[in-house]
Amino acid sequence: MDGNRRTSRLLGRRLLTWVGYGVGRYASLEGLVYEGRDAYYDALAASTTGRQHTTHDPWPWLGSLSRWPAEAYETVAKQPITVLG
Repeated sequence: MDGNRRTSRLLGRRLLTWVGYGVGRYASLEGLVYEGRDAYYDALAASTTGRQHTTHDPWPWLGSLSRWPAEAYETVAKQPITVLG
């Protein structure tokens, strides 16, 4: 049931990693999306309204996408530093 959503989250994470946001190695981007899923789906719906008439606006979804790494970096910054050695 959740296959398309999982795939889209995986592709989103992969895209962010590809463009240089490596924070996904240290914080769960998928977890952040899952926790904020209602706002994410609202943004996705807002972005696809008018899609058939090419009047849709991608910015609500893109804004949601840009919040993932920002929240992940905040999560990592709050973690205690562990020195191994």
